[in-house]
Amino acid sequence: MAGTEPDVCTTANRIMTGHGTPRNVLAIPATLDLFSLLGVAPRLGRTFEREDLSRGCTLVLTHRFWQDVLGGPADVADLALALDGEACTAIGVMPPGFVFFPEPTAMWRLITPNDALVRDPEHTGGVGVFGRLKPGVTLATAEVELKLLSGRIDGGRRYGTEMEPRVYPLQQEFTFLAGRNLRLSLIVLFAAVTVVLLIACVNVANLLLGRALARERELAIRASLGSGRGRLVRQLLTESLVLAVAATALGTRLAAASVAAFRRMNPIELPAGVTVEIDLAVLAFTAVLAIVTTILFGLLPAWRTSQVDVQAALKSGGRSVGSDNTRSLATEGLIVAEIALSLVLLVGAGLLIESAVRFASAPLGFEPRGLMTLPLNLPAQRYATAGRG
Repeated sequence: MAGTEPDVCTTANRIMTGHGTPRNVLAIPATLDLFSLLGVAPRLGRTFEREDLSRGCTLVLTHRFWQDVLGGPADVADLALALDGEACTAIGVMPPGFVFFPEPTAMWRLITPNDALVRDPEHTGGVGVFGRLKPGVTLATAEVELKLLSGRIDGGRRYGTEMEPRVYPLQQEFTFLAGRNLRLSLIVLFAAVTVVLLIACVNVANLLLGRALARERELAIRASLGSGRGRLVRQLLTESLVLAVAATALGTRLAAASVAAFRRMNPIELPAGVTVEIDLAVLAFTAVLAIVTTILFGLLPAWRTSQVDVQAALKSGGRSVGSDNTRSLATEGLIVAEIALSLVLLVGAGLLIESAVRFASAPLGFEPRGLMTLPLNLPAQRYATAGRG
């Protein structure tokens, strides 16, 4: 293609032998310029070079596979491996931060002129093509050119216009789950977390109001000694901020422990390049949010308590002298708001549970009880007939 610098990759499961128990690995066939196109240098050894096209099976390993499976040998030059009984040579290891689609990839295998993908491309599975747009070339231009090339190859005999190639940013492939399937779920989750935050804030505001009303005599003494309303409000807000900082530190610690537990359990496979970790930007946003919510929801109790009647409070002997109606309206208003938010959250949770139950009980068209499945990959060199798949 004139408008892009193309590269090709396709997925393939292989059985690796020669290093302990045979294991199934994902060895991604890739063309010569894969890593140079991505602009990533290896941590150890080298990546594919033109001389490797005549060497046979040549591999570049992921850092995780090199470390966890092979034990992290320092010398990876011409490291011998066997895939489906074929002798292969590992020539390099990519850096630990490099993760390419799909995430379970163990290694990349160079596509040579004798590869089955080159000799019989129609019967060796799908191929993913990606390229870097040259300066001045748009996605639309590249797509038109790709359709022309596809038409020349296929000649309109099999697929016609129903399976025309599409060009889209490679990032969409990495964010497939979050970008297409989970976007609505993430929005619902964000809304639920926001409601929980509001409930907690209203609850804390109610507690702060009750605590501040119980300190009317103390605040009256401070006022009689010359403390103005602004100073009293700042004092109460400072106390609230101290609580917020302590709570934020505790929450950060709990979040770190939860992330560590999630990594150990590994309940789901995330898109390639996506890791579960505490992001500094998100942590800063959380800290700012804690400060803002503390100021907003601590301001009402502080402002209400700063209006204390000094003479009446000093004469009360420690009993609260605020207007019963005012206190009642403030506390009851906060309680009503908390109940309303809780009701919204409960209704939403109930609907989500109902949807999950319906999804789990949807008819499959067959009886699933007792049915089991397992992946079975047979070496291509020993089982070369069409019945192996």
